[in-house]
Amino acid sequence: MLTRPNRWYLKYAHIIAYNIIFWYCSVMTNFDPTNPIFVSTHLDDVVLSCAYYVGEHPGTQVATVMAGAPDIELDDWSARTTGHLRAQDALRVRTAEDNAAMEALGAVPTRLDLWDLPYLNGQPRDPDTVYRALATSLPSEVESIVGPLGLTHPDHRVVSDACIRLARDLGLALYLYADLPYGHTYPRNITDRLAELAVRGLRLTQLDPVKSAVDKPAVCDLYATQMDELRGSFKTFDASLSAPEQYWRVQ
Repeated sequence: MLTRPNRWYLKYAHIIAYNIIFWYCSVMTNFDPTNPIFVSTHLDDVVLSCAYYVGEHPGTQVATVMAGAPDIELDDWSARTTGHLRAQDALRVRTAEDNAAMEALGAVPTRLDLWDLPYLNGQPRDPDTVYRALATSLPSEVESIVGPLGLTHPDHRVVSDACIRLARDLGLALYLYADLPYGHTYPRNITDRLAELAVRGLRLTQLDPVKSAVDKPAVCDLYATQMDELRGSFKTFDASLSAPEQYWRVQ
């Protein structure tokens, strides 16, 4: 007679994950990276996730990875939000919005020519391509990489992993930020990702949350074509803009 396997551990998966994170995460301390570059997966991600810090530190460098587009027509997120089916026309609109946000924060933008996921025609993203693009564009004076934790979106995860690998290979300090609005709407995704990184042998120190006098909602509104779609897609979107930003030191 067959018996059902005793998978008791599934009932306690989140308790196990919590304890892994507890042992690998240290007490909070200030988020104070030296000569950092903030890595943004898409054109708005660092502003959505890090504007409170970046706006208080004029001259901060921001590198956006997926800031290119092929010469095609595609009915995707950018087409719907900008009203332009041609990918490069949509990109011009979004880049202009990003320029306005960067100027408002006093940040210095760099944009890599990689394509957003819908433009890959169903092909998987090559992690080595992302790694090489970041490595070749990194300014020599950079001492710290501040990248996404890598929540929910496949592009965010591959960029996060590239930042982890690059910081290790170059001996740079590494920090990760909670991807917003994903992390605010789906907080369990943060727990799961932290547990995954801890299992991979990374030691994470959760830092003091960051909030400043920067009018973050107003800066985010400079991405005018994106706001309605984001508010419709994430039920806690506006609340995420006023919430303190979360950062981790990775070792």
